[in-house]
Amino acid sequence: MARYRYSPQQFLMIPTQFGRYDEAMWKAPPRSLPERAMYSAAYQQHFAACVVLRKALAKGKLIADLAEVFDTTPDTLRRKLHGEAPVRHDELTAWALAYGVDMLVAPADPTEMFPPENRQQSDDETV
Repeated sequence: MARYRYSPQQFLMIPTQFGRYDEAMWKAPPRSLPERAMYSAAYQQHFAACVVLRKALAKGKLIADLAEVFDTTPDTLRRKLHGEAPVRHDELTAWALAYGVDMLVAPADPTEMFPPENRQQSDDETV
């Protein structure tokens, strides 16, 4: 099994909700810039995974079907959709193109890169 720098689901209060539950509760953002970047990336990955899984299910698609479309193995895609592994930017973009995910490519306000319940806290912390 591949080793990853971090597990995106580690930032959720209930990690198994990653990619499955839009309103999942997030832990407070970390303080260091590298960890805050991972936290923000995990938030975007979670949002995209929720959309992909919801839309794929509505079309009767299984993870194996999606893996073929995204040119990966079902196990690797499952880990990324469920937040066990981080997704690369090109993979996230492919999800957006295939399933119409509105990505936060260049938010007007950097606090939009964090879950709504943590936006004020993130804004108050400076690097």
